[in-house]
Amino acid sequence: MTFDPATLDMLGREVVRPPFLAWLDFVGDPVRATTWEVSLRLTGTGDADLDGHLFSAINPTMGSVSGVKRATGGSETVTATLSGIVGPNSDLLNILGDETKWKGRLARLWFLTLNSAGDRVGAVVPYYTGRMVGFSISGSASQQTAKITIESYLASLTSASNRTYLDQADFVPSDTSASLTLAVANGAKTA
Repeated sequence: MTFDPATLDMLGREVVRPPFLAWLDFVGDPVRATTWEVSLRLTGTGDADLDGHLFSAINPTMGSVSGVKRATGGSETVTATLSGIVGPNSDLLNILGDETKWKGRLARLWFLTLNSAGDRVGAVVPYYTGRMVGFSISGSASQQTAKITIESYLASLTSASNRTYLDQADFVPSDTSASLTLAVANGAKTA
């Protein structure tokens, strides 16, 4: 892969696509990867999750991270995908099969700013921190794709209200719609 930081958009304007860094905190086997053309070991950033750690260069066609869409209540779910895994990869399956090794653990994303020539790293900008909450594996026996679902930290601070219409009798004692609903759902003709 050759890194070309500057390309032209449809209007002929220069578009800079910075390299990205990702860290997925799997117990015993953290994933640190970059889309930069060579592996990076950063120092002096002041970020303990970056400094001194090797971020391995990966081909951008082998891995991807969905876009981060932000809104007032936080950001939408982000997915990290690693494809082209020669399978079955028992080490990967053992880690993902044990939720205590990944579920609820951190995932962080950064992008790198570059000098005007595109060959020197400037600042490292953090743009997303979340927690891994789900995974799936798809593909064939010879080649697999692993997808990790990441929720923002705001999702871990809030919880579902656990409200349903079935507790309506708590507010209106004469309301029997909950028992009727349950009876219909279970195939009964009467409550």
